[in-house]
Amino acid sequence: MFRSGSPLRSLGWSSAQDLAAGIFQFFQQVQTYVGLFTCIVAGLLLRWAFPERTAAETLVFELYVTAQATLFLGVLGPLLFWAAPAYIGVLPIFLQVGLHTHGAGAFFGTHWRARLLPACAYLASGIVLVAGSGLLVVGAMSYLA
Repeated sequence: MFRSGSPLRSLGWSSAQDLAAGIFQFFQQVQTYVGLFTCIVAGLLLRWAFPERTAAETLVFELYVTAQATLFLGVLGPLLFWAAPAYIGVLPIFLQVGLHTHGAGAFFGTHWRARLLPACAYLASGIVLVAGSGLLVVGAMSYLA
């Protein structure tokens, strides 16, 4: 893939590390849209799981929980970076799952299904994002190589 004359070399990628750094930089630039995409996917999954709720209600729930997690991450991130930097990568996931479980009790009800499904919908939206972006990267690499 990285042989001389390869289209990847013209993009400045001469190794797998350069490619990974380029993809990471791209996701840093579009992280707001990635968060919005996961909110929309999770909201649609929740709409399917709770047919008595409208799509607008589930999307508002997802946006509220994501905004709340972002605020907590802004406060806890620097503290955790100073105290335990190894946990910085998993902090957003723990915050999202915890806040989805906690917020679902007030929004969808207190029974176990109502608390479990929003966290599962968020995790499923992350899986959809990773699988979809992986397929796009593999498709682009096979096209360019």
